[in-house]
Amino acid sequence: SIAIGQASSMIYALGFIYVILVINFLGNPHTALIALLPNALVIAVFFGALGASGVSLNLATSVIGPMALGVAIDDTIHYFVRFTQDAKAFADERRATASALVHVGRPVTYTTIAICTGFLILTSSYLLSQIPVGAIGSFTLAFALLSVVSLTPPLFPLLRVGICCVT
Repeated sequence: SIAIGQASSMIYALGFIYVILVINFLGNPHTALIALLPNALVIAVFFGALGASGVSLNLATSVIGPMALGVAIDDTIHYFVRFTQDAKAFADERRATASALVHVGRPVTYTTIAICTGFLILTSSYLLSQIPVGAIGSFTLAFALLSVVSLTPPLFPLLRVGICCVT
């Protein structure tokens, strides 16, 4: 029942996030779908890491996927807002990409490092059930950061998100 609940909640969460992104991207469903891909990849990697490591999906590990999705989409929205502002200001998507990475990259990296460190501390727990939570949680959040900073920046200029909004 945990696996079914996890799968359905992830589908609902991705659907809800997609609707928010469609609204955010001025009703453009294609752009919203492309923006959602790096975040959906985080969920796929989470379940892949569970399977590859032999860790079971249980009450403790079931919180990791939704949390990682939340952090990843938060980072994506921070990047998108800054990218859009810079694309309007510079009228140059390459320059906007670099500027957005400089201004958003550091805070999201520090935040992710702090959260990953908190999860890594769980790997030294005396509660053996918390060790895999710490390891998988840290790995998934690190991958979420990697996904957002490496996949989102090249996708946004290709979608012409910023220039279309320049006035």
